[in-house]
Amino acid sequence: QYADDSFKKDKKIVLAAIKQNASTLQHADDKLKRDKEVVLTAVKQDGQALQYTDEKLKKLILEEYTFLKRPVFIEDNHLFIGNSKKTIEALKQFISEK
Repeated sequence: QYADDSFKKDKKIVLAAIKQNASTLQHADDKLKRDKEVVLTAVKQDGQALQYTDEKLKKLILEEYTFLKRPVFIEDNHLFIGNSKKTIEALKQFISEK
């Protein structure tokens, strides 16, 4: 978030940051938010990262990337991908708070 713009445009730096925390995708340069490798790296780590990507790529992933073979839950513009304990607990909490 507070990083210099040159870091936000550097694919290697952004990938390293995403591997530590997928939500850092939200601070990446818009060009990298359209980069399949960057986005898939983030989404495979945490499906919530898909909300920070380019809309066209988001649509492509949701419609075409069945190789992910993970359940996808979309509720009130919130996205939950996968069946990890963390994802299921977050989905349960979200539903219970409605």
